[in-house]
Amino acid sequence: MSEQSTPSTSPTLFLSDADVASLADWPSVVGALAAAYSRPMSEAMVPPRSMARGDGVWLRSLTAVSPSGGHLGCKLIAASLRGGLCQLSDLPVRPTDGGVERADRW
Repeated sequence: MSEQSTPSTSPTLFLSDADVASLADWPSVVGALAAAYSRPMSEAMVPPRSMARGDGVWLRSLTAVSPSGGHLGCKLIAASLRGGLCQLSDLPVRPTDGGVERADRW
């Protein structure tokens, strides 16, 4: 009989408001947001949301491309009268980069 190995995991790191405040560079954050919102944006970059509906369920999709072309993303939100709500987000830098963030809340 073979033994199964358990992968080692790091404990969850919890950050306080003070921890985050000490790490945040607010002038850079504000500058990045100001630069992003100052660029021209076309309707094609943020198309209308789509919704698929079934008997007691729906699936909504949202997509967008940043004005710089450096980021793009999508969000799927599924809901069921019996199963609640779940969300999947994917925000790759470019389609071939493997992603900056993958947030799965199923």
